[in-house]
Amino acid sequence: DTVIINKNKIYDIAENAISAGATVHGLSITSGIYVTCYNNLVGDINAPNVSGTSAVRGILINSTVVNSTYRLYYNSVYLNATSTGTNFGSYGLGHTTSATATTANLILNNNVIVNDSAANGTGFTTALFLSSAALANYDLSSNNNLFYAVIPSAAYLIYADPSVLNQTLAAFKTTVSPRDNNSVSEAPTFLSTLGGDPNFLRPSTIVPTLIESGGMAIASSPITIITDDYASTARNATTPDIGAIEFAGQCLRPDAPTNLNITRPAGADNGSFTAPATPPTGGYLVVRTASPSAAPTPLDNATYAPGAAVAGGWRRAARRCSSRSLAGQRRMARCR
Repeated sequence: DTVIINKNKIYDIAENAISAGATVHGLSITSGIYVTCYNNLVGDINAPNVSGTSAVRGILINSTVVNSTYRLYYNSVYLNATSTGTNFGSYGLGHTTSATATTANLILNNNVIVNDSAANGTGFTTALFLSSAALANYDLSSNNNLFYAVIPSAAYLIYADPSVLNQTLAAFKTTVSPRDNNSVSEAPTFLSTLGGDPNFLRPSTIVPTLIESGGMAIASSPITIITDDYASTARNATTPDIGAIEFAGQCLRPDAPTNLNITRPAGADNGSFTAPATPPTGGYLVVRTASPSAAPTPLDNATYAPGAAVAGGWRRAARRCSSRSLAGQRRMARCR
C-alpha cells in the first residue's frame, strides 16, 4: 500500500458554518502503509465563524495504522486564519502520536510550516501539534524544518501537545531532542499568499532567509530520490532549499565553519587577520591552541564563553569578537 502525494497546490478551502467544533483541513491523511507527501503548497484555509481550539489544520496526519510510515518532505504550509468564534485555534501540521514507533511513524524533513493565524479565547496558534507527549512515532530523523507561529507568547506556539506548550524554537528542540536539531524559525517573505497567484508561497529572492540552502539531502525513500521542486526546478543535491520551492535566494546563514590563519610575527603573541567588509552576524569565534594544524569543530549556532572548550583539539580560550586585530590569539574559525 504505497501512496505518493506530490506537486499539489491546495488553497481556498473554508468551513463557513456558524458552529462549535467544526474543523477544516488543507490535507488530511488517515490511512496507508507507506505514504510519501512532498513538494506540496498548502494555504488559504479558513473557518471564519467557527469556535474551536483546533478549527483550522494545514496538514493532519490522523492515522493509527500499525507498521505504517508517513514521509513529509519539502512541503510549504502557510495559514493566516481568523474567526469570530469565542475560542479559535489552528495548527500548521498535526500528527496523531503513538507509544509504538512503527504505528503511523512520521518522518518530517525540509518542510516550511508557518502559522500566522489569530488565536481567540482558549485557542492557540501553533506550528506543530502532536496529540500527546508520546514522541515514539515522531521519527528521530526528522530535521531541517522551518516552524513559525507569530511572535512567541502564551497563545502563539512553535510546538504544542496536551501537556507541553513551547513558545520558542529552543524550547521545542529541548522537547523533541534529538529531532529537529537543525530546524529553524523565521517569518518568511513570500511573493504571494494568494492561491491563484503563480507566485503562491514562493519565497522572495531579495530578502535573506533561512529557507535558502537550509534543507538536508533526502538520501532514500520508497520512491526515487527527490530531484526537483513543485515547479519541476532541479533541487540542489547537497543543500536544497526548505519547502516546496527551490529558488535562487539570499542565504541568511553565514558560511559553514572555515579555518582562517592569523598572521603572527615570530615571537609575538599578537596577530591580525583580514576579514570581509561585513563580518558574519555575531562576529567570529576565535580560538587559541598549541597545535595550529588541528582542525576546529565548533558547533553551529553555539555561543562560547571565554575559556570554553572547543572540540577538535583546541585547548585554550574561545571568545566571540568582530575586531580585526586580535591579541594573544593564533587561529580562528568563522561560524554560523
